[in-house]
Amino acid sequence: MGPAVDPRPGLYDGGVVYPCGSTLQLNGCRVELWDLESLSSATPKLLCDGIDIDGAINGEKALEEPPDKCTLVLSTRSHRVYALSLRLPNTDGSDSSLFFELIRSWEGYSELMDASCALWAFGRCRAAQTATILHSISGQSVMLVGKEVDPLLDLPGAIQISEQTIAVARRNSLDIYDTAAVLSALNASTPTGPPKSIDPSKSLTYPHSWIGSGLSFIPYQPPWLRKGNTREHSIRLILTEDEFGTSVCLVAYKEEGPPGVVAEYKFDDPYYMFGGEDHWVVGMSWGLSARRMVYAVNTPDDAFLCGVSIPLEPGRLENRIPTMTRVVAEWSIPDGGEDYIYRVVFDESTGVSVVAMTSGRIWIVDPVAPAVEVKEKGFTSDMSMPIHPDPFWPILHSIPWPSSMDDDDEDMDEDQDSIPGWSSSVDEYFPGKNDQDCFGGASWFVNEILRIQGRANTVLFTIPCLVPYPITELVQLEDRLIMIERHEGTGTHEAKLLPTGATVDAVNIHLQEGGSLSELPGNRLAVEELLCRRYSAWRGRVELDDDDYL
Repeated sequence: MGPAVDPRPGLYDGGVVYPCGSTLQLNGCRVELWDLESLSSATPKLLCDGIDIDGAINGEKALEEPPDKCTLVLSTRSHRVYALSLRLPNTDGSDSSLFFELIRSWEGYSELMDASCALWAFGRCRAAQTATILHSISGQSVMLVGKEVDPLLDLPGAIQISEQTIAVARRNSLDIYDTAAVLSALNASTPTGPPKSIDPSKSLTYPHSWIGSGLSFIPYQPPWLRKGNTREHSIRLILTEDEFGTSVCLVAYKEEGPPGVVAEYKFDDPYYMFGGEDHWVVGMSWGLSARRMVYAVNTPDDAFLCGVSIPLEPGRLENRIPTMTRVVAEWSIPDGGEDYIYRVVFDESTGVSVVAMTSGRIWIVDPVAPAVEVKEKGFTSDMSMPIHPDPFWPILHSIPWPSSMDDDDEDMDEDQDSIPGWSSSVDEYFPGKNDQDCFGGASWFVNEILRIQGRANTVLFTIPCLVPYPITELVQLEDRLIMIERHEGTGTHEAKLLPTGATVDAVNIHLQEGGSLSELPGNRLAVEELLCRRYSAWRGRVELDDDDYL
């Protein structure tokens, strides 16, 4: 384990990037630049004064400008975007000058997913939860809409910008847009008018009706591709499929046709990268060529980092195998039984990983550097005090939860007289669940796990609760309803968005007539399971029993 960046008081976002051999942290609302090159010291060096920004980082991209500069583009939860100019000293000592300064900021965009020259891609803007392209020079923007009419089914999980195409990965499809068409729409936009909307030129549905989570693109060509998949302009997407939790790579390429026929994109057979049998994985980071990756594990008792090597032979990626860990190394995280992993970033070219903790510590894992003794300098967190598992959701609900269950009687009273097995007494049994800032509450699950913005409230849940949560619950998000089902012991959830116009009264009538929520029409949503595990680890630490909080 490498050195730790000393934490300082204040909210810590854990936003970390790794440009030019350095890292950034958001300390409160300040971006700081740290030197990670010299790993002989127990504490890296703070290179320069930080830059104050508005809000917590939720997206970043480093745009290199040879020979020695780069622009860092950062987005925040408060819908602000910042461009920072960075120049590091030359490693040969010929030029020791350094600068780190704010170039410009923009208002109204959040969740930066990619940036290339003047085009920046965001997962949402203030006006809508829609993939949006901003032309950073002119300030014009366009929206990339998908094939779904319902905007809550159209949320982007990842975006990749290239010279020919802009690819948007959504819950069940890869949508491809012509870059030329996007540029044309940007040129036709007006500063005062609403952004134009662009439809995809091609939409590919994921095989096996998969609903994908953990979406990320592979910008560089992997060494394990099958012959024929190395075609120019191919698009490589990694996702976690919802059936077994396996990490899968899908390659979209242009199929060659007869002369004069326009080539169309299609998916090749999936590549099965590695299995997802560890139910305590809280974060993943893929290398730029997906030759290697790391994932972080956070149990109630421990935390560690696993290094994964993907086989070079395509034949070893043809089928899903029950055990496909492919782990080649593990590193224990100091104080992992008291702290919580917030973010992990992996640099494939150097093998260095950066692990951000909710305490504010940043651990640096370098597999080739000599081990160093970790020495605390300056301010340090008091590890004797419980660490908050997520400062951005400041309210921690009461323990035990549900609060009205006695050891001798685990049955909960039904307050829906005509609906056996259901209750709406949320405040009685789950106090705080509908608080907008509650970690583990309804808004937390919908905002963080389902990635849908807005205030949510649980309105119905199943009883009795023989485990520390309702197996099924109905959540209201403004005028929409979402069914959430938890699978006991497997660490997985199912979420279904009910159709527009569905009401709580209509659901009550359906249940009174003997129906079930699973019978109601709706569309499955992508569930970011990894983000649930930190909550599970926290529950396992604060409640002294052996229940499975997954």
